[in-house]
Amino acid sequence: MKRRILRIACWLVSLLLIAWIALSPRVSPSLYSERLFKPDWGKGSVEELLAFKKYENHEVYFPTRNGTQLHGWLFQNPASNRIFLFHPGNAGDIAKRLPIIDYLLQSGASVFIYEPRGFGLSPGKPTILGITEDGLAAYDHLANSGYKPSQIVLYGESLGASVATYVSSQRTVAGIILQSGFASLERIGKEQVPALQIYPSWLFAKPRLDNAALMSKPHAPLLILHGEKDTLIDISHSEEIFSRAAAPKQFVRFPNSGHADVTPTDLELFIKTLSAFIERLP
Repeated sequence: MKRRILRIACWLVSLLLIAWIALSPRVSPSLYSERLFKPDWGKGSVEELLAFKKYENHEVYFPTRNGTQLHGWLFQNPASNRIFLFHPGNAGDIAKRLPIIDYLLQSGASVFIYEPRGFGLSPGKPTILGITEDGLAAYDHLANSGYKPSQIVLYGESLGASVATYVSSQRTVAGIILQSGFASLERIGKEQVPALQIYPSWLFAKPRLDNAALMSKPHAPLLILHGEKDTLIDISHSEEIFSRAAAPKQFVRFPNSGHADVTPTDLELFIKTLSAFIERLP
């Protein structure tokens, strides 16, 4: 009887262990995709995008490593040879980001923004590996279009901040700007999905999207931006990135802004901060 009970107990423990591993973010990332990627949320007005004439702009398609054609848009500021490579967050499309694109142009550089696979007009399904590969493809498109590394400034918004730090670890850039980013996917995941607390770091998906760890290594000049009223990703995430980041680095808080936005009362500070950052770049 005791042996039978022991065998049953061992069988149950083994079953639970298998289930624990099988349901982990690394083994079953699709279980968490809907939480992480929201491509249909908050799309912008295509009509307003097409009507935007303050700066010369045009639509772009470019390939990823596997041949997928991604949708992008180039906005040209003739007053500068710098360009922001805009890595977007986990929702919406290019049109949704027209206001922030306008602010970036006003700060003194051109802007190239794209839609990762599964977003907007880019085909496919978003994955963690996919968004990092798409970020590299966007950088390579700029490089192939004649932009030098000394001209490219990575701009990452929310989830896109993780793409920006990843690209900076794989390519040479002039500068890195992170807006409303999280310290690591593991930390934000465990904060937003408490059940994930049962998983150690090695059972989270790769690439790990650990901004704090990547920025602790040597990097291009870093500017971190975060709204103090952000209720989606707490400003403490940016504080952690900044505290662990190697120099050169700068952290600017926006007292009236929330997540990945800039309120009118913070707009002057935003544009002045970015303009000064660009001017200081070698």
